[in-house]
Amino acid sequence: MKEAVKSELAVLLSRAGVPLRSEDMADIQHGWELLQPVLTRLRQEDCDFESEPAPIFRPDAFDPEI
Repeated sequence: MKEAVKSELAVLLSRAGVPLRSEDMADIQHGWELLQPVLTRLRQEDCDFESEPAPIFRPDAFDPEI
């Protein structure tokens, strides 16, 4: 992660008033790196509801006795 992004994230978390250990900060930074591609995709101009695949619900997915 870039140092500028690390410092921005640290500022945001300190403004939120969340007490963090260094291990917590590393975990949050890792999660932020994983979230960035999702946010980039959602912010695209051509990303509309119709271009997303339809969700599929299977009632037997969690309970094989159904």
